[in-house]
Amino acid sequence: DSQLSSLNDSFALAIASYALALGRYVNGTRLIDGLTSKAIVRNDMMYWEVDSAATQVETAAYAILTYVHLKRSQEALPIVRWLITRQNSNGGFISSHDTVIAFQALSEIAVDLYSHNLNFDIKLKFNKGQPVNFHVARESRIQVHSVKLFPNVREVTVSANGTGIGSLQVSWRYNKNIKITDNQFELDINVDRSTQSSILRLRICAKFK
Repeated sequence: DSQLSSLNDSFALAIASYALALGRYVNGTRLIDGLTSKAIVRNDMMYWEVDSAATQVETAAYAILTYVHLKRSQEALPIVRWLITRQNSNGGFISSHDTVIAFQALSEIAVDLYSHNLNFDIKLKFNKGQPVNFHVARESRIQVHSVKLFPNVREVTVSANGTGIGSLQVSWRYNKNIKITDNQFELDINVDRSTQSSILRLRICAKFK
């Protein structure tokens, strides 16, 4: 118990909270409350500042898993909102490890909250074109729906009706035209004075301008 009290690192607290929650120890509740007190809450989202982006994702994921196992899933929704903003255009996160933990967390909280009441419609409307409709039910919960937008689309309106929880992601890519007017890389090579007949020593200096 004294070792748990000395934990100050948010990532360590998240892992310890989850481990204790899995074992149904009462200290799991105390640790997750301590972890929550260190969180940054902004725009209905909750997250933690740690040493790397991947660790940040893992900290949030372990916190979500802890809340699920403590039967307090509703309290984890602000963390879920933040976590899904960290997904890349392919659906993953920073590394393979934090992606696995994050998917586990999102899956478990979705099952805990809405596994039996998943039934809603999504309508997407962009520019003045015809809307695109999707229906999500329990039978199709793992299906991914996608729409390719035209380059001239500048605004997308999303509306939902029904019960359940889902994730909507908008991804875009663009190319940047960089005009190079002069050399951006400089390489300077000189023969060192210590060079001998059988040994060639060079001094090489490279830099970007």
